[in-house]
Amino acid sequence: MPEVERFSEKQRTAGTDTAKVRDRMNSVADRVQEQLDTLISIVASDPVFGSKFMNDGNGLRAQLDGVVTGTRTMAESWGKLSDGQFKAAKNNEIEEQKRRDALRNSILDA
Repeated sequence: MPEVERFSEKQRTAGTDTAKVRDRMNSVADRVQEQLDTLISIVASDPVFGSKFMNDGNGLRAQLDGVVTGTRTMAESWGKLSDGQFKAAKNNEIEEQKRRDALRNSILDA
């Protein structure tokens, strides 16, 4: 008898894959933040140019923080997508069970 793949299995696989994307993006953001912290400390060490360049409202610090924050926000979105895929898989399995139960009951009642 051929094996039938259930839709909920595909949803779980997709949930796992999107969770990996989330984890990878968080890892990238962590590594970038570490490198930026080093760069910021070097540039900021110049008392005239560095602090002005770094701390201005549109300065390097604000721009780099924006990059890291944006990456983390994207990672969070991927995480929510993953959570939704797992929830959909669970809901799909509940509905599949209800259909099986209804079919079994209709056969028993016949």
